[in-house]
Amino acid sequence: MTEPLRDLVLDIYDTIADPGGWPKVLDRLADIVNARGIILFELFDKGGERRLGALYFNSIFKPEIVYPYMKYFKDYEIEEQDIVTSLMSDSDQIEIIRDSEIFDTEEERAARANVQAFAAFDIHHRAFALLDKDSKMRARFSVQHSADHGPITEAEEAELRQYLPHVAKALELGRPTAQLTQAHDSLKVALDRLKVGVCAMDTQGVVMMANEEFERQRREYGVFQLDKDNVLRLAKPGD
Repeated sequence: MTEPLRDLVLDIYDTIADPGGWPKVLDRLADIVNARGIILFELFDKGGERRLGALYFNSIFKPEIVYPYMKYFKDYEIEEQDIVTSLMSDSDQIEIIRDSEIFDTEEERAARANVQAFAAFDIHHRAFALLDKDSKMRARFSVQHSADHGPITEAEEAELRQYLPHVAKALELGRPTAQLTQAHDSLKVALDRLKVGVCAMDTQGVVMMANEEFERQRREYGVFQLDKDNVLRLAKPGD
């Protein structure tokens, strides 16, 4: 394994503990294959309706663009993903399917509303992969190239195949961490709506979470303070 390959693989596995590292990892992977964008996403069922969810994406994309796109063009994207799934073999190998394989003609592809939408971001060629063939709804991969670049090349596909198995493993191993992060964020939003100060600590007094009202009171009244180890203490012994 070459040093650049090893370094990126290590960074990929670092996302298991820190999902926030995915955008930088995907930026580096996009640079390697000369891509405009990369998105990791999944299909999921909510109330009997299939939906599309973006897990992580590189820095060219912004949440305010990706999430509305996924919602508005859901039917187009799910239809294409169904075709991608049908083109996959039964082997365990991760396969890469170009969007030119999904449609019969270029005219058919160019006429689709979702294709026209992402063309505004100089995205004209896409390729897809299923990262977990045993659970086809879960991890999926999409790489996008510009008009000047053209479709992904065979050499770039070969580069991707070196990394995608590691991306697949890191996504699966990191799923519990990501779920905990999402739960923490949801709880923090809920706590911040309260008009009373709330602080949660571990058995050593280390602050695990505090809402905005608690932080406001701590700053304003100075009764509590945090030491260098983030332990909550009374500012004065008499208090």
